[in-house]
Amino acid sequence: MDISMSKGVLSEETLQFANGIENVTMNNIFFGCGHNNSFHNSNGEGIPGLIGLTTKPESLVSQLHYKKFAYCLGDFDDIDARGYAAFGDAAQITGGTTPLADSDLPYYFLNLEAISVENTILPIPKGTFTKTKDISSGFVIDSGSTYPIIRRSAFNILQDNLRQRHLYQNTVADPNDSFDLCFKSDVYDLKSAPVITLHFTGLSLQLPFQNTWEKVNENIYCLSMLPSDGVSLLGNFQQQNYNVGHDLENRLVSFVLMYCSDWLLFLYSAFSVQEI
Repeated sequence: MDISMSKGVLSEETLQFANGIENVTMNNIFFGCGHNNSFHNSNGEGIPGLIGLTTKPESLVSQLHYKKFAYCLGDFDDIDARGYAAFGDAAQITGGTTPLADSDLPYYFLNLEAISVENTILPIPKGTFTKTKDISSGFVIDSGSTYPIIRRSAFNILQDNLRQRHLYQNTVADPNDSFDLCFKSDVYDLKSAPVITLHFTGLSLQLPFQNTWEKVNENIYCLSMLPSDGVSLLGNFQQQNYNVGHDLENRLVSFVLMYCSDWLLFLYSAFSVQEI
């Protein structure tokens, strides 16, 4: 839902998977091979493509009729970081949960009620993130978009609050001209940065500093959020090192902070392909 994209060849094929006991054959599966990949703030180098996880008919989740899936994305600045995606019974729906909002659109809308900085609720007008009938409003969790996009009125309030804090008073321009709020610092100062929390229905999601600030140049860090006049969303940069679970049958999304590699051996041993 940002400028991320993948262009290539779409095919339909019979696929066969090994589930540990026998091969499972799945007929008439659509999949693509991305030859031209581009992602926000990146030329897509080293990124093979995208996995469709929405409720669109052509997505992997819809085609294989999965009712649960989960993923964990490793550190963006660590080239050796590992992550995973798990489907069906292998998907872990654990930690705090928040309900999916009702929507006729093929995206996962959440009820974002407030944003706080260091336990202080920002004065964002009620209803700023309320979903209406079209895609021009509401709050979406999106694993395919890079950075969070925040409704401009709320984004300005958040930035104003941060600029008043001592750490951010000596701001600098983003050398890449991507972000609005940047400052000179080092990683040790950054660890004392005020915590930004997203308050969803039934769940408060604290964003670690590495999920909030991106190093864009030597000793220059930027708030990795973008303003929008339309829909708001939680991008994959903010989801780093969270097991993010989707329970589509019970319409819940769950979050638990962890290092992705901690669960890899368990997931590999537990993974099974559901026969359809």
